[in-house]
Amino acid sequence: MIALWLALPPPPKGVAAAALSGRLSEAMIRYGENKLGVTLDYLREIAANAPAAFRLLGRVSQLGQSLKPVERHAAHLAALGAAMHDDCGTCVQIHINLSRQDGVPEDVLRRAVMGEAGTLPAPLAASFRFGEAVAANDPEMHDLREKLEAELGKRAVIEMAIAVALARFYPTIKRALGHAKSCAVLRFDFGGAHAHA
Repeated sequence: MIALWLALPPPPKGVAAAALSGRLSEAMIRYGENKLGVTLDYLREIAANAPAAFRLLGRVSQLGQSLKPVERHAAHLAALGAAMHDDCGTCVQIHINLSRQDGVPEDVLRRAVMGEAGTLPAPLAASFRFGEAVAANDPEMHDLREKLEAELGKRAVIEMAIAVALARFYPTIKRALGHAKSCAVLRFDFGGAHAHA
């Protein structure tokens, strides 16, 4: 449904067309909320006031969904590290949920969120730290990139770079639109259990 909606040309102007576009946008947002496990009210604001921009955001989401990294768990950990650096609780929850859906063990996610990423297996620990370092523009990212490339390959690092960029995209929009308060979530759901962050 989402792919079809994104492929369609912008609807013609008029009250009926605007109503249809609004219903489609709301359906997409609800689908996203169900998949991601968080509310997406900032997207409702965008859809209501800038429908063309909302459609373009859908294409960014498509990019994230179509990316199937060769090292999936490493890419998830890199994205989680970047999201945590950007201090958006709901975005961190999204990455926890997506990681769980993709098979990342709960214990791995819990340790990363609780500040114990250094206790993870080496590639995952380095991936999480890489995401943090890139988000912080920390020079350590260069050593981490070389280490990850030697261990996992160039393609895996490229996929991590894209995952990190996408992880930072939506928190930036939310802050700019004044939705930063909704980022202040202090408890994360790991599938029935919660942890303070």
